[in-house]
Amino acid sequence: MDLAKSLISQHQSAQKTTYTDIGKTFLGDKIMNISLENIICNPKNREINLEKVQEYKASIRELGLIEDPVVMEVDDRYMLLSGHHRIAACRLLAEEDPKYQIVRCKVVEKDDLDAELVLIHSNMKNNPLTSYEKMMAIGREEELLKLKEEKGTLRNVIAKNMGLKASQVQTNLTVYKKAIPELKEALKEEVVTLEMARNIAVLPIDEQ
Repeated sequence: MDLAKSLISQHQSAQKTTYTDIGKTFLGDKIMNISLENIICNPKNREINLEKVQEYKASIRELGLIEDPVVMEVDDRYMLLSGHHRIAACRLLAEEDPKYQIVRCKVVEKDDLDAELVLIHSNMKNNPLTSYEKMMAIGREEELLKLKEEKGTLRNVIAKNMGLKASQVQTNLTVYKKAIPELKEALKEEVVTLEMARNIAVLPIDEQ
């Protein structure tokens, strides 16, 4: 435990916050025009980047909403699975022009576990994630697949889903499952690399 704490204490860089948006998905059972007031954010989504929202705002005003946000119906409303920055930009535009109040969306029918998997896959495929974020996404995917009682070797299933090598998935899972909180924090703060974190995570807890 002293090793991880020591690495964190030596880290002098300013804290970094990364933001993610979800790019295009290949889902969408039907297309609907939905009022912004009926679209709710996914609580599992990361905080949005306000600069990126402004970029989307300018793009949508000039070119329109090129890519449809992906939503899932929840209690007569629609929860966002993909397109949080685009919807945030539309909300700003709607304050200036009511024509942006109605948004064309792809509507998918997914249970809660599948909806979270969509979110994970979208982030992994379309966004520049840090090593820590990738590790957390891969670890969470394994948990979800276990809950879904997915058949087969989960490491291989995740590798196929995310376009990674099985060895890469295993490295991330080792850190996710074995690293102490201080070591994960060191990875988050980029004090250690993923490979370094993996090498430390396989040590006994009292030596990490």
